Amino acid sequence: MFILYLQLPDDQEFSFANLGNSAPSAEWRRGQWKDLSTLIKGQPLVLLIPARDVLLTHTTLTTSNARQLRQALPFALEEQLIGDLEEQHFVWHDRRAGELDVAVIERPRLKQWLEMLKQHKLRAKAILPDLFILPVVEGIPTIWHRAAQVFVRTGPLSGFSCPESMAPLLIDNAFPEDAGEEERKARFYADTDDAGWHDTFTQIAESQPNHLLRHSIQEGLPLNLMQGYQDESMSSFARQWKRWRTAAVFALITLGIMAGLEGVQVWNLKQRLAHAETENLTRFQAIFPAITDVTAVDIRSRVMSEIKRLEQSRGQADGSFSPLPQMNIVAKVFQQAGGTLKVTEIRKSRDQLVIAFDAPGIEQVEQLKQTLIQQLGFEPNMKSTQTGATVKAELALKQEAQS
Repeated sequence: MFILYLQLPDDQEFSFANLGNSAPSAEWRRGQWKDLSTLIKGQPLVLLIPARDVLLTHTTLTTSNARQLRQALPFALEEQLIGDLEEQHFVWHDRRAGELDVAVIERPRLKQWLEMLKQHKLRAKAILPDLFILPVVEGIPTIWHRAAQVFVRTGPLSGFSCPESMAPLLIDNAFPEDAGEEERKARFYADTDDAGWHDTFTQIAESQPNHLLRHSIQEGLPLNLMQGYQDESMSSFARQWKRWRTAAVFALITLGIMAGLEGVQVWNLKQRLAHAETENLTRFQAIFPAITDVTAVDIRSRVMSEIKRLEQSRGQADGSFSPLPQMNIVAKVFQQAGGTLKVTEIRKSRDQLVIAFDAPGIEQVEQLKQTLIQQLGFEPNMKSTQTGATVKAELALKQEAQS
């Protein structure tokens, strides 16, 4: 893990600590941008930014729903914030049920740090306030007085920084309100000894102030400022989406209804197509009962081939008589009979085509003959014989019948 520490996004130099190979601690060093890629060597990058850019606080909210927390948190902290709530970026960690540690930073400021990373072609694992470089000890705050700034870390995810002039007023916040004089102890390091407020607590010297402990950074990672961040374009989109959400929902419902109607129409067309294919197959079987392997896909080609075969067998390819038009009429008449007439044979001779069929009675044969006279325009040659309960009949289509 490589720790990069900056005071401003446009700093020409930086401080860093290399915690590679699971080192428990590392010494702070100074570096230049031209050497950064060599220093990092592909390690995860954590960027430390000044604590003055970040508000660390805590609050209590009863809900554990992430969406509800995101909505309620800005209003719960409104009194502690300066500026527009929509311009603040909130990160929180649920310490216990309903008790939240919170970090708040202005979106434009966070964007500046992200743009700096992008400018140097860096990708950070986390962005944390520099307050988290101070070591964490249970129940004992850590205080660092450096130059004109005072840093106070009161817990793994809590603390504050302030100008030196404000320290006498704020240092009491580092200790519990009911702490007696003997209980006011702090791990302490300072580069000056002339501050009077140093004597308001018992000082426990920091043994290695120039070293960064891995544990100190890891304890602060739950308040990674990159968590849940969206740039301005995404934030603007979210706000616009809220305005148009109702219209969008109605539009989606309308599209769903239209898609459903179109689906019904497609289904009806498929049903009509299937019915037409079944009817065509029925007519084909009535005309060519000996052919049983025909399908709806190849019915057209089979009809054409049968026509050609019949024409060639009759020597009629030059345009002379063909019984097929009459057969089409006969097939329709047989179909209208509703299944009472059963074609048993179709045979051809030199000058006629004979269709043999069975009928339940002589009345049906006479009725068929009258219907064919009307449909064909002439009286077809038909003969029949009674065999038990069935009438066997033959219908002959002759060449002489063609006008």
